[in-house]
Amino acid sequence: MDRSPLLARLSERARHEAHNSRALRLADGYLRESPNPGDDEMLSAVSRGESEGDLEVHIWNDVLELNDLMRESLVRLLGLREGKLIYETFNRSLGGGNGQWNAEQAESWQILSPTRIHPTGTTELNRIIQLRFKKGLLGATWFRGFGEQQIVWTDKVIQIVNRSVEAWPRGTGLDYVANGEIGIVTRTARTNESLDVTFSTQKDVSYRYYRPQVDDNLELAYALTVHKSQGSDFDIVFFVLPIAASTLSRELLYTGLTRFRKRLVLFLEKDTTTLEAVRKAETSDTLLRNTELFQLFVRPEDLSTPFPADLIHRTTTGVLVRSKSELVVAEVLSKLGISYDYERRLVNRSDERDFRLPDFTVSYQGDVFYWEHLGMMEVPSYREAWERKKKWYEANGFADRLIVTEDGPHGELDAREIERVATQTVLRA
Repeated sequence: MDRSPLLARLSERARHEAHNSRALRLADGYLRESPNPGDDEMLSAVSRGESEGDLEVHIWNDVLELNDLMRESLVRLLGLREGKLIYETFNRSLGGGNGQWNAEQAESWQILSPTRIHPTGTTELNRIIQLRFKKGLLGATWFRGFGEQQIVWTDKVIQIVNRSVEAWPRGTGLDYVANGEIGIVTRTARTNESLDVTFSTQKDVSYRYYRPQVDDNLELAYALTVHKSQGSDFDIVFFVLPIAASTLSRELLYTGLTRFRKRLVLFLEKDTTTLEAVRKAETSDTLLRNTELFQLFVRPEDLSTPFPADLIHRTTTGVLVRSKSELVVAEVLSKLGISYDYERRLVNRSDERDFRLPDFTVSYQGDVFYWEHLGMMEVPSYREAWERKKKWYEANGFADRLIVTEDGPHGELDAREIERVATQTVLRA
């Protein structure tokens, strides 16, 4: 029997069925080894604040503006009713109604942020949402909230540690709550010393927490960090993306952009600065790995580079690129003494928010060229994206400066052909 490992590389997104999803097209720019030519088209659309299909975009300049935009979006998309009914309709969006709770609906929508302790981090967002929609309970003289976050009846919460305790009603055989489970506070004792939580994964039972146990077990969960949301998905995701987010990586951003099932509402601070910065290979957590997962060997200890070869492509001049084909192009340009910038913004002359990111912006003796290398032209979506990008170059007067090269039909690339193209189009221009 042949016991050789059967390994396969996933090269196409398979998590969602919606192949025409605009939100997922945006996310693809932070996943693919070979970038899709349409990645920068989506960034440009987001920069202009275009909302279409399953992607809604809001640009904010300060925290007060963000809070107003968030409230308007929650009211509109969750079907909330202003005035006295806002508390009731807010609870209904989480599964409440007629004195009953459908705990599964607690995960129907979710606010995400890449940070925790930050003016737009989850701690502050949870405080604002709770104060806005639970103000009556928080201000009640007969009720005292639980824990540092003042958790009250009907609050959405998350379990933050694994916990073994028998569920209620007794005899169900359920006796465990896992770290990361999301639920609703469905009951508080009249003595005000305990609360019960029903979790979305165990909707027919509840778990009891006494006042001294709350801080060690529960946190508000209207807003979660992207890290805590991994492995979950929600109908609607409200994703807050500040410019200053030191915890953000390519992988974390991709996770945040793909947690939705039906709609992604993106709140961007000022512009697409963060989205563009995180495209760069050096923002990838993968670069910190010292292993080669799914390879049939261990990386040799005497290998001089600190990065696994299959996870990073670094040119001899230290530039990080996203595909092996781009690495070849970059090395040929360096060999010929041609300077270049990788993925530098090229803007529409009449609208700086409309831009593209050529693979290479090439400069030689005062001449500037835009070099695009195509890798998967046999894939219809890739080819269509390239056709749209080529039309953008033509419409904006850059077509005469455009250089296009391609991988062969089986993914092969001849460095001599790249050198021939560079010599004829750049050196002899």
